[in-house]
Amino acid sequence: MKHVILIAVFLCTAWLGQQVYAQQGFGTNAPDRSAAVDIVSTKRGLLIPRISLTGTNDATTVNNPHNSLLVYNTNTSASGPDQVTPGFYYYEVTGGGNHGAGKWVKFVSSETEKTTSVSSANDRLTVGAPVTTGNNTNYELTVDETKIELNNLSTTGGKLDENKISGGTAGQVLVTKETTPGSGVFEATWVNPQDFVNDAILGVNGITTTVNGGVVEVGLGGTLNAGTTDIATNGTTSQLAITGLQTVTSYDKVMVLDANGVLQAADLSSLVQADNGLKVGASGINEGKVILGGTLNEATEIVTDVTNTLAIAGLGAANAANKIVVANDGTGVLQTVERVLNYPVTATGSFAIGSQSGYNQYAQEVNVYATLPSSGNIVVTLPSPAATGQVINVKITNTDETHTGEVQISDGAPNPLTYGALPFQGWILKSNGTNWMIVGRN
Repeated sequence: MKHVILIAVFLCTAWLGQQVYAQQGFGTNAPDRSAAVDIVSTKRGLLIPRISLTGTNDATTVNNPHNSLLVYNTNTSASGPDQVTPGFYYYEVTGGGNHGAGKWVKFVSSETEKTTSVSSANDRLTVGAPVTTGNNTNYELTVDETKIELNNLSTTGGKLDENKISGGTAGQVLVTKETTPGSGVFEATWVNPQDFVNDAILGVNGITTTVNGGVVEVGLGGTLNAGTTDIATNGTTSQLAITGLQTVTSYDKVMVLDANGVLQAADLSSLVQADNGLKVGASGINEGKVILGGTLNEATEIVTDVTNTLAIAGLGAANAANKIVVANDGTGVLQTVERVLNYPVTATGSFAIGSQSGYNQYAQEVNVYATLPSSGNIVVTLPSPAATGQVINVKITNTDETHTGEVQISDGAPNPLTYGALPFQGWILKSNGTNWMIVGRN
């Protein structure tokens, strides 16, 4: 029997515990189903715990407070952004969750906030005498059909002053401005739109603003102060053009674009390259111009015909010491050759003119001075007669006949073209392009 009674008591206790856990009623046996705790009393209230907070950032007076924890603060802390005064505060976690960093937030009361109430009188809004009750101030405002008048308002803290807002002229706009710079006191006034826009808009980075009559003109002309200013086009239908530029006959700089599209000023000579016989003038009347005078660094051909010929005028007079310029028959390549070639010969045997140093078939005159030794012959072999008009002078320079040999002139045939051994004997030979001919003696 005792076991049955104990089991019954245990079951009742468990059932009652579940009921108590679900809802709590104080002063009532039937707590409202919507409330976890229902307190009913006609002569008593709920007394919230009273603690002394040190500031809204107080995290030690209540250890690890839960989000929405409610207390009544009894302390007035030092003034500042975290000051607390007596009143109800709840804890608000700033990072989410139920615990963590946060602050104490105060409930607003009639003793801590001031409000201003406005009521109408006969459909007119007119400022009447203020009526203050506690921290609340009541104003009666009257509205008519012409204007709104504001009186008895604070003149500090950025509020409107006591000036009336009266009507402006057609097209004006209503703005607020500081009565004195830095005063924090503002007044409402009507201004022309262009004055307002000119004060409100500041042209920067190459843009200027100017009041012209009743219009604010925004245009180019200021100083670029950004690192890079891009004007983008698509290069086809939307292009950038500058018209009406002044025509000049001389210049110091030209405008160019670098690889990033940035405009730069540059000397023209730095942009023009000249090579292969041309160069860019560096000073005087030729500065910046492409002129002759460089070095040829590749084979260069100038083609002419019977109509379009090449002429060089103004050449200086030549003398015997000058070289001559000739064109190669096969290639047309210009060459310089000695006009007169002189070869002294003292050794017996063959002396081939065409194999001598400096010989060129375009030389006008070749002089061979042969001095016969006591014995032996000197054989002067003529070069190819291809150079029409070339003259070869062969001269024996011996002053006596104490030699036994002779000078022979050969054109390549088995027999000499001529020969001789007399002192000062000489021959003049000239090519006709095919053969060498003796045209005189010297």
